[in-house]
Amino acid sequence: MSTETNLAAPKRYHPLVVTLHWLVAILIFATFLLAHGGEDGRERFRPQQGQGQQQPGNVPPPSFQPDNNGSSQPNPFSTIGLHMILGVSVILVLLIRLIARWRTQLPEWATTGNPLLDKVGNWTHFGLYLLGFLMPITGIILAVQRGQLARTFGIGAVAAGNTFRRGQFSLGMFHGLVWTLLLLLIALHVGAALYHQFIKKDNLLARMWYGK
Repeated sequence: MSTETNLAAPKRYHPLVVTLHWLVAILIFATFLLAHGGEDGRERFRPQQGQGQQQPGNVPPPSFQPDNNGSSQPNPFSTIGLHMILGVSVILVLLIRLIARWRTQLPEWATTGNPLLDKVGNWTHFGLYLLGFLMPITGIILAVQRGQLARTFGIGAVAAGNTFRRGQFSLGMFHGLVWTLLLLLIALHVGAALYHQFIKKDNLLARMWYGK
């Protein structure tokens, strides 16, 4: 890269990119907490195949509350409802962030001085975007198949059949696997940022914050 290009490159990311970066982080963390912080019946409230009834011993989740007449009313502000809302928000914010990255000038790539580690960094960023989209997309498909959109938001109809399954593998299992891989990449991403900040002392964190 030429000296002229080096001088022209900004020292920080655009404030819009910074805002979207931290907003995505907050949304993912909040979605994770909601996924594990409540019992909304993601696994225990499923209609039997072809019957649309509860399985024996199951009880309706908070997102499926009966009114005074005994009928069921959607509850979008249940734990699973908020979990799905935040999941969709992750997709929208990621899309806006990608557009913002393409339309703004970026700082130079922060090298570690090791070509292998630099490649790991590149693949980590790619993986974060890929899994960041894949996680809510699989969640939406899962919600449609289980009829949770209908029960929680009143959108569509309650599914009559079970979700996709091949042997021991299911879409719900895949959704959980994506979650695990995403969290591992986030941990790797945070570890790399701390390595730059406190080991290499190149003030990397300032690039993803506000300032001149």
